[in-house]
Amino acid sequence: WPARAALVLHNMHQETASLSPAEEEHPGETDASMYMRLLSWHGTIEVAKPFAPIYSFPLLDEVGEHQPLTIWQACIHSSTAGEAKTVVTDFLKHEFPIDFRGNSLATQLCGNYGICAAAHVAEELEPLVMWGEEIPFESKVVYFKTTQAFQDARNADVTMCSIPAWWCNLFAVASKPLLAFIGLPILQYVPESE
Repeated sequence: WPARAALVLHNMHQETASLSPAEEEHPGETDASMYMRLLSWHGTIEVAKPFAPIYSFPLLDEVGEHQPLTIWQACIHSSTAGEAKTVVTDFLKHEFPIDFRGNSLATQLCGNYGICAAAHVAEELEPLVMWGEEIPFESKVVYFKTTQAFQDARNADVTMCSIPAWWCNLFAVASKPLLAFIGLPILQYVPESE
């Protein structure tokens, strides 16, 4: 059964006197103003902080209306990357075409999402999974830049990282817009030294 916003707030021991559960059939049905009220930080210092600016995505203008936006992705946890692929491709497919080039090393699940890494990518990225803290990050960057996977990332419009999160720093060297989808604790699989 769907949880109404008033019920969620009540269960979180929030003050619900200002809410009228009957004011809308479903929260946000009339407009988004109810969500802004529900998401506000009443009584905290967060109220004084400014809203983050909303940026346009000029890359879409550069790519062109009918040319697909190419997203190169690599991960070791395919279900979080699969969620990101679903969000990007399914929910944005009416906005613009997307060529999602998944490169997941999680071979037991990647087939469920169609994001399994090609053999050469898996072979090239596997050392990055196996190298522990004894290999400095700078050495990992130098190695990554020698791979075909790096060239594939450079040829894409956008690179995407998920798990391990430290790969976001690694993929940033491709000098492309970076989309991060971190669906697990941010420090999962991150070496302690990093």
